[in-house]
Amino acid sequence: MPKNEKTGLGRALVKHHNQMMQQSKEKGKYYRSQQKKILESVTDVNDIEAVIEAADEANRFLSNAESSLKIPIRLDSASSSNESTGEGRREQREREEALHASSLRIPRRPPWNAKMSVEELEENERRAFLDWRRSLARLEENENLVLTPFEKNLDMWRQLWRVLERSDLVVMVVDARDPLFYRCPDLEAYAREIDEHKRTLLLVNKADLLPLFVRLR
Repeated sequence: MPKNEKTGLGRALVKHHNQMMQQSKEKGKYYRSQQKKILESVTDVNDIEAVIEAADEANRFLSNAESSLKIPIRLDSASSSNESTGEGRREQREREEALHASSLRIPRRPPWNAKMSVEELEENERRAFLDWRRSLARLEENENLVLTPFEKNLDMWRQLWRVLERSDLVVMVVDARDPLFYRCPDLEAYAREIDEHKRTLLLVNKADLLPLFVRLR
């Protein structure tokens, strides 16, 4: 290869590297400007935070009449009929849970490409996340369903989205004392949606707390 071609290739590589560095700096400045703790887990909110979030959502995406995050969250399974037996309520709850199981899903990252701006990507991800929150809020109206606390910080889900996209093997750590409770089949399904060749591994933790015959099973 002639010397001038080598020099041209080197300049192109340096230029590309500098462009990538500049894009990274711009993204970093954008997230720092949000003035929030990006990786702070949030599984509950107080009344004031809920009102602020609902108002912000309404201003961005919905009219006041369509705001749905003002629905109170119910953490118990109080029955509408005092005459129902405990066994009857349990069976009814199991039927409702089976009926709505397909709605209890991990939020999906909206389609994206490298040409999107940081602001556009941020907006699309926020919109998809709020749609997911609304769907859960509608489920919480059903007094026969019990939703356990879930992650409400979008940036935590962003970390999961990006890890799934970059990983060939997804490892889920489950407690040996109740592994199926901690296993998330939808996470496995989501990984296959991204790439059918992605593999999932269950890592059974605290197995030493169980007797041998249980571990063998």
